[in-house]
Amino acid sequence: MKRSDRIHLINKIKDKMDKIDLPMVDLILKQFNLETWSQWQGGKDAYIIESIQKAGNNELLELAEHFAVEYNGSKNVDTSYWLLTDYKIFISHVSNIKTKAMALKTELNKYNIKSFVAHEDIEPTKEWKKEIENALHTMDALVALITEDFSDSDWTEQEVGFALGAGKLVIPIRAGRDPYGLFGHLQGLQGKGKYPKPLAGEIVDILISNPISSQKYLTHLVDKFKMSDSYNETRETVKLLEKYNHIPEQLMLDILESCDKNRQINGVPDAKPRMEKLFNKFGYTKKEEEESIPFDDIPF
Repeated sequence: MKRSDRIHLINKIKDKMDKIDLPMVDLILKQFNLETWSQWQGGKDAYIIESIQKAGNNELLELAEHFAVEYNGSKNVDTSYWLLTDYKIFISHVSNIKTKAMALKTELNKYNIKSFVAHEDIEPTKEWKKEIENALHTMDALVALITEDFSDSDWTEQEVGFALGAGKLVIPIRAGRDPYGLFGHLQGLQGKGKYPKPLAGEIVDILISNPISSQKYLTHLVDKFKMSDSYNETRETVKLLEKYNHIPEQLMLDILESCDKNRQINGVPDAKPRMEKLFNKFGYTKKEEEESIPFDDIPF
């Protein structure tokens, strides 16, 4: 990577990170194994630049991908549809089942997942093809609602092919037809005769268990937990976190810290005990804080 490319990426990433709170900045930096500081004398911009400029090329590119920052002259992508805290799913479907696609989108939203449904989410004033391309370039995963006429669309097979080529997770839903062609090797979920609510739950289980999506979705879940604004949201997120077979230690420490700081979490009596149980399950131990000694009491 050219030095000028690194400067461009660092500046673009800095602009994205500058819009979020410092605790979230630290969380993201730690996930990419970048340095953070408990004491800092300068401003937020300088803090972010000091940390991310030490990233290797691969780490910098991963960080750019996380923030949907395009690299080295590739075409500009509008990411305004998504929020930074969204886990992003593109729902590929034929137009005559857009009502069902929207119902699935509504259920997925309850899991901190924002879905793109082309026939509903494109504003009338925007170019159709460009908006679909933007969503494809910035999605985290694709859900394909495979009806008998799935291949009749001019778009659906291209959307699936793009996702596979980009290394994104593709979740086929058998809604009258089995996966075929390039994604024929994927088993998919049975969707025929199934309501959107249980189907959304099964999709989330795949996100948690699949190595392509597991850690990124976990980061979004932790964000959701930390910013929980209701007791019910806390309870539901706790259930999802408990499905993970492994959560990095620093994320677990962040979760436990949130249990004390957020009233919508500590107001749920069993939330912290269940998270502490998970912490212990993974074999982590809390580091005892060293007791500070008053200067006057230090012997010479």
